[in-house]
Amino acid sequence: MSKQPIDIICSKVALDNNYVLLLTTNSVEQDAVRAVLADDAPAIIYHDCRGARIGRIGSRFCIHLNGSAGAQGRDSIGSICRWITQPPRPQPQLVIIVGFAWGNPERVEANDILVSSQIQNINYLSVKQGERSRRAVPCKSPLSSIDNCIVLLPDLTNGGKILTGALASAELYLADDDERDDIIAQLPEILGGEMEAFDVVRDLEIPWLLVKAISDDGGHEVGRERQSNAAQAAASLIAPVLDALTQEYQLAEPRHDPAADRLTDALIGQAIRISRPAGERNAIMDAMNAQVPQLIQRLSGYASDRDADGILAEVLAVAIAELAQNAFIHGDASYANCSFTETCVTLTDDGTAYSPLDLAGTRGGASAWKELDQIFLQQGKITLSQSSTKHRGNIYKFVLALLDTEIRNAKRNCMLVPSGFKGGAAAPAFAFNADCETLFYEAGDVYTCSKKQSVHPELISLLQAGKSLLISCRDQRQVQIYQGALSEFAGPKLRIFVASRL
Repeated sequence: MSKQPIDIICSKVALDNNYVLLLTTNSVEQDAVRAVLADDAPAIIYHDCRGARIGRIGSRFCIHLNGSAGAQGRDSIGSICRWITQPPRPQPQLVIIVGFAWGNPERVEANDILVSSQIQNINYLSVKQGERSRRAVPCKSPLSSIDNCIVLLPDLTNGGKILTGALASAELYLADDDERDDIIAQLPEILGGEMEAFDVVRDLEIPWLLVKAISDDGGHEVGRERQSNAAQAAASLIAPVLDALTQEYQLAEPRHDPAADRLTDALIGQAIRISRPAGERNAIMDAMNAQVPQLIQRLSGYASDRDADGILAEVLAVAIAELAQNAFIHGDASYANCSFTETCVTLTDDGTAYSPLDLAGTRGGASAWKELDQIFLQQGKITLSQSSTKHRGNIYKFVLALLDTEIRNAKRNCMLVPSGFKGGAAAPAFAFNADCETLFYEAGDVYTCSKKQSVHPELISLLQAGKSLLISCRDQRQVQIYQGALSEFAGPKLRIFVASRL
């Protein structure tokens, strides 16, 4: 199922000074960046562009916009950047222009990647009595020196080098030896050149960078054969660049707060994404043990009256943590993603094929699996399906059969329905079976702000009275709205989900 678009204005609290803006200017660069953007969804930015997505790289929010090169047109990347970096839109921490560039043959080679915080704007051309000349205007990012960041970046596997220095920028598709040589003669220090930064950064007060891989030398032999590989190489360096800037205190750590958590839920479908912990076996075990309380907190919403001992959340959390740990230690996985829908918990990883049925002995994974199996799987309280593929890793799907029944029973017997009273502001908005402890509310039909404002206090009153609520929404954006309005009641008595998942 395709993800619902994310409105950046509605997500401003989560995004403001808490995301990186990625810019590209053609479909080749766009595809390369899209490939490294995790958990992405369409973004609503209220401006013409050639593609807008929001997602994450690591734990950091990123908005990726694709526009046209140069300075002409409403969908030029410079025009788009000026639009999105002005209030009331959320402000980025950093702007990165990603893609390919031509290289100065005296200073760079094929496979090199340029990370630059300075350009020479040469988009000023004059012709006088047959003589052509370009005026160069230097422009430097508000970032401090990035030299210390460059040494932190990983070596390139293709033998290329990561270099930093100035790039020339102009609205010029360069495929001419003489023109290229004239530019280099005027600016011998440049590493190469490109076509859009001059308009993007000319009055940009937000820190910015160019990450560009060399695709050609700007001469007569220019072709498109290496553009795709160059774009992919540049995109693959985004995450290491962000990590290096963070280590050097030039980029703040991602902010984690309730608004950011709600946006993360919208992007990855109510999920906890665990990146591979740094270090060896013991470090991984420590990191996974630290994940268990967060898993328990999320799983506490799956409690059922049939779970008399109240141990479902902990037993399932420990089993999931052990499976993820095995994926990292034995399967060489780079991540494990645990997603939560109203009746199902799904763990995915990108490690080698592995079945929990193979766990044996008395080690941690085998013990956790045995406890889950005896208490919940064999009793039919949870059903498990597991699959593995060569290229996509493992998928473990835990379906909570009792909870599925509970939701369907609540929908059938414990619905909140309009009361029909017209007696003024004090009249109750809902009628319901007073014997029900868990109530089901269909929010999908609520659209107007006035209606929402009248409903929220009623829901709060029911929660304060000790009732449990199941709120069914029409899309993830509405889930975010209700999560925000009822955030003080987050926990096992409040479950909010998209109706189509039932």
